[in-house]
Amino acid sequence: MSPNRVIRLLLIEDNPLDADLINEYLSECPTKFVIETCSRLKDGLVRVGNGQVDVVLLDMNLPDSNGIDTLKAALEVGPGIPIVVMSGLDDKVTGVEAVQCGAQDYVVKGQVDTDSLFRVLRYAIERKHLEGQANQRLREAQDAEARLAAALGSMSEGFCQLTNAGRPAFINPAAVKILGYGY
Repeated sequence: MSPNRVIRLLLIEDNPLDADLINEYLSECPTKFVIETCSRLKDGLVRVGNGQVDVVLLDMNLPDSNGIDTLKAALEVGPGIPIVVMSGLDDKVTGVEAVQCGAQDYVVKGQVDTDSLFRVLRYAIERKHLEGQANQRLREAQDAEARLAAALGSMSEGFCQLTNAGRPAFINPAAVKILGYGY
């Protein structure tokens, strides 16, 4: 991440003191953060849906949503945006569950400082970026495989691809006909 980059952070947090503390921590970071705060999930979801957000720092317990459902709602609206969840509870089970559901990381309020929060947010952005690149390459490979299968399937010559164990992995219709495998 470029040190001159500005990170647009959406903080969804209903406690003004916690929001002020997060703002203070991020004001001390080497990278500039532009922070927008929403105190309710519904307002945060509207903002996520509008785009122009680099990362979301999401309180798991808000006036209009609690627990893992809060994260699921945010992921549904902003599947390409990295989300870091936070809670006032030191509950590692919830943290693991949040990451398994799609959060990039989990922090406990009161157990972060400027350096750790900056690192968590920066890594979340980088991981989500790499995840997006990997998903794009996978889609491209799947598309290429589908095009190849269609091309091989339309050939009049027989074609059979074998696994390392010598079993057919792909047989086109012409090969089925030549080999006498009936339909």
